[in-house]
Amino acid sequence: MLALEEVVGKPTSIQASGGFARSELWRQMLADIFEQDVAIPESFESTALGAATLGMYSLGLIDNLSDVAQFVGTTNVHHPEPENFTAYRELIPIYIRLSRSLQPEYKNIAEYQRRNVNPDENSSESKA
Repeated sequence: MLALEEVVGKPTSIQASGGFARSELWRQMLADIFEQDVAIPESFESTALGAATLGMYSLGLIDNLSDVAQFVGTTNVHHPEPENFTAYRELIPIYIRLSRSLQPEYKNIAEYQRRNVNPDENSSESKA
């Protein structure tokens, strides 16, 4: 989301959907990390509606992404908790630095997986 903010600016609203949206903990974390309310749609599986909406918007079939808001509905809203987002303000830069410092190792992990995981097997077990 941080990369997206650099391109289009801070979001005016956040809606959580999909499997993780079933978890109250994850929804609250999202509200705390982004210091914004997080709305939960009536259907946790409204991700497909979002994909269809983006497709219709890109084809010019709808003029505004908010045109489909009436179809989504909201069952719950999580509000950011000040004591939590204060902690995240300190922790997120640490996480970003850590992630960037590990970036060279991601290539090594990918190379190991290519060498040791048999793509013909249905499982993800390695040869090791």
